[in-house]
Amino acid sequence: MRDIPKAIAKSKLMQTHPEPSRGYELGEIPNLHSLIPMSQFNHKPIFALKSADGVVGAHFSKVLESKEIFDDIADKFMSNLNELA
Repeated sequence: MRDIPKAIAKSKLMQTHPEPSRGYELGEIPNLHSLIPMSQFNHKPIFALKSADGVVGAHFSKVLESKEIFDDIADKFMSNLNELA
């Protein structure tokens, strides 16, 4: 654990971006509450859950929102990888 900050500091990412942008903060992923275990139980991604899988009420909006959340994370991840190339 003590070596992780040193490895990050030596990484190409930190050499090219010494001040990480907000896009690197994974802690800002919203809590999807019971959709995570529901997704695991049904062996489906969160954004593919349907009422037959147990989605009810306000969960429907979170299911739709999850697709946007994961698309945004993937886009930022790919952008970061492209900057390292």
